[in-house]
Amino acid sequence: MTTEIVADLHGLLAARRVVRGTIDAMAATLRLGITTAELDAIALDDLARPVARSAPRLEAGYPRATCISVNVGAGHGLPGARRLCPGNLVTSTWPPR
Repeated sequence: MTTEIVADLHGLLAARRVVRGTIDAMAATLRLGITTAELDAIALDDLARPVARSAPRLEAGYPRATCISVNVGAGHGLPGARRLCPGNLVTSTWPPR
C-alpha cells in the first residue's frame, strides 16, 4: 500500500498499532485446547475500543471478528469449536476499520 497523504499515513500507523495489540492479546492466551471461537472472542474484546472495529464483523452476515484457519484450512476460516492441538499452525486475518 502506498500513500502520499500524511493523514492517510497516520491512519495506517494507527491501524498497525491496533492490529499489533490484538495479535499480542490473542498470542498471550494461545494454549492447547483453546478453540478458534475463544480466540475470536479475545480479538472481539480487544477491539471493543473506539480506535478500530473488525471489518469482517461489520460486513452483513459475518458472525465473527476474525478469520482463523488451522493447518491446511481455508485462508479465511470461520472460528468455531475446533480445539488447537500440538503442532497446529494457526493463522488469523482481519482488517481493522
